[in-house]
Amino acid sequence: MESNYNFRVGAQATWQALPWLKAKGFAVYDRNAGTDKTINSFSLKIHSAGEKLSLEFGQIPTLSSESRPLPPSADGQFETWGQSTLPGIALGAKATVKLNDMVFGVDANVRNDKPEYHLKIASSSLIMTSCYSVWNERIQVAGVYNSGSIYSLNVFENIGKSNLFANSTNFPVSKKNGIFFYSDFGWQIDQNKIIRWELGLFKTFQAGPIKGLFALSYVLEKKGVNAYFFIHI
Repeated sequence: MESNYNFRVGAQATWQALPWLKAKGFAVYDRNAGTDKTINSFSLKIHSAGEKLSLEFGQIPTLSSESRPLPPSADGQFETWGQSTLPGIALGAKATVKLNDMVFGVDANVRNDKPEYHLKIASSSLIMTSCYSVWNERIQVAGVYNSGSIYSLNVFENIGKSNLFANSTNFPVSKKNGIFFYSDFGWQIDQNKIIRWELGLFKTFQAGPIKGLFALSYVLEKKGVNAYFFIHI
């Protein structure tokens, strides 16, 4: 039997300095099983009315990492393995255009002193992103479908001779009672090997400003059961 804990504290802020200029940032301290790390972001965003056109630069979430939960949020602390395969924050700039309910974006970043590029096309329920990173020659394509009830992330990734498929899916079993089924899956295609598969149920709750969840799952790679208790204030 193993036990583990994770503690995270963070803050985020947005300042509309001018009608066309916004400053954004967040800072997170995370302690997980005795290991400490920080996650920080700060950016300036130049935009038109309604942000139909925008240019953002700084230490920013890439267009691909926008499909990951924001680190200071509750979902950020309960991020799935599949979501974590998407590239994270990097120094760079991104531009987006909104046309009706469609969003088109492109960005260029620096990761480990090498360039990295992202593209994004999104509608109200579907997000498609692609990434090419020079430092590890990563080519990645990802799609997120979110109907409001069903959430499904699919990632295809190639790094050298390594090919990976990842999927994270959840949907309500009982929306009224806040009970959801979830699956977090990883397949190493070049080895024809399942490297990650967790299946389980979680129940959300809220009491005043306190939100949280209980979860129980089976983890195939460990051949064991996981139990989670999570609180977010």
